[in-house]
Amino acid sequence: MKQLNTTRYFIALLVLSFCLAACQSFVDGVDPLTSRVEDELLTTEDQVPFLITGVLGGYGISDEGQGVPWLIWRIAGYSDEKIHGMFDGAPDHFTFVQDGPADLDFYENDWDNYHTIRFFADDLVARVGAIGSFDDTALRDRALWWGNFIGGLMRMYLADHWGAQAEQGNTPGAPITTREQLDNGEFGAFFSSTELRQQARDKFNDAMGLDPGDVDNPNGVLSSFIARTYIFDGNDAQAKTAAESGLQQGESFGIFHTSRFSNYMWNSAGRGNDPLFSAHPRFAQYVLDDAKEGVVLSELTADDVADGKVSRFGRPIEGGNGQPGHRDTVDPRAGLANQNERLPLWERPIRSLYGQIRTSTWADYSSGTGLTQDIYHNRDGEFVLIDWREMELILAEVAINGGDDATGLIHINNVRSFHSLDEITPAEMAAYDNPLGGASTTGIALRDDLPVNNITGALGLLIEERDKTLWMKGTRIADQARFNLWHLPAGKFRNYMPIPRSETNVNPNVP
Repeated sequence: MKQLNTTRYFIALLVLSFCLAACQSFVDGVDPLTSRVEDELLTTEDQVPFLITGVLGGYGISDEGQGVPWLIWRIAGYSDEKIHGMFDGAPDHFTFVQDGPADLDFYENDWDNYHTIRFFADDLVARVGAIGSFDDTALRDRALWWGNFIGGLMRMYLADHWGAQAEQGNTPGAPITTREQLDNGEFGAFFSSTELRQQARDKFNDAMGLDPGDVDNPNGVLSSFIARTYIFDGNDAQAKTAAESGLQQGESFGIFHTSRFSNYMWNSAGRGNDPLFSAHPRFAQYVLDDAKEGVVLSELTADDVADGKVSRFGRPIEGGNGQPGHRDTVDPRAGLANQNERLPLWERPIRSLYGQIRTSTWADYSSGTGLTQDIYHNRDGEFVLIDWREMELILAEVAINGGDDATGLIHINNVRSFHSLDEITPAEMAAYDNPLGGASTTGIALRDDLPVNNITGALGLLIEERDKTLWMKGTRIADQARFNLWHLPAGKFRNYMPIPRSETNVNPNVP
């Protein structure tokens, strides 16, 4: 896909880290009045580049507990996209994603991450407004684009990922406390997911028409996220309009990484370390059902085979460094016939205690091997937040909801053709019924006592195509809520990450 270039965030990260360390020492060593004066010195035009760098650093960092890549990784583990403990295990994550009751303290870091990124983006916009007139109008527009975009993005993610009401998070939405409220000893109101998405759209629209200077098709990026918020709100007409103005074929928008600040999906859901999260079993089933979805490379060695571990995909032992499948190969998927495969996977021997527990749940893993994603197979791969394929699937959903399955199928097949997959016929669309896929609780269940919800026909096909195409984009949890496809029984985690005690214990506005 065409890459929509963004700032090199690792540089911003270094500056931000120094800034935060220095600011902490400064705040500890001065009285409040002096601290306030120094803060106001930042509200000048010559400080705006420094402020932009800090905002981009906090947003783009890919490190434990920080940045947008971390939060997308976490929500993939909380939703049904990932499972825990095939290759490495930590009891806290085990509780986080699959068992209960919830420990609300565990969500503190995530909550801080979302709101810290949002706060600094909002603060940037406020400071630009306070400065007023700019000599360098391009600098002003860059600050306003990034501040409004990131502020909108985080409100959208708060709407999609968080909920209130004790451990289960059944009330979608989140509170937002502004700097002014905090200074006055007040707590922010709780906003529903619908209200948060409207706030996100307001922010995106405020950035519309501005040029950040380092993003291709910036209006298309904004329209794409606007389309996502509208489809999640059930506003098909507005979703269609926005999607048609969104990213076009081949275009994507994401965050670049380096070998030092690596892609977190590679690090903890792929080839990097022994990852906490592995692919949900249905993604293996998708490839078993249609080998064109992706090639499964293997890490199995002769010793693994001697220990009784067997490839479910019939993959041979791959060989050493420089050959496909090996951890240290620079581009392990180079040379494959389809460079646009949709579901590339990597097969690994199960090693951990928690993985052994999981094998008793899914017979698929009795061979002693599991799978991780291999979309992000290098540490410095771009982390894609949204792309043109999502616009096609939004347009498909709008058409199907309106009874126009034929148009919906055109958009679905546009995506499939890009991935060199066979086009689906109208008859196949009407007959769709896959109880092992993402449109059925049978296919996504992490326990056996779920009520059956098997969505068939055109809508079921659309849901499965979204499941495959938008894997690890932060959208699946919203689809689970929209289509009543939760993967755990009642009484366990439910639909949204629960707002933690740091907020619920002090903010009377949280339900």
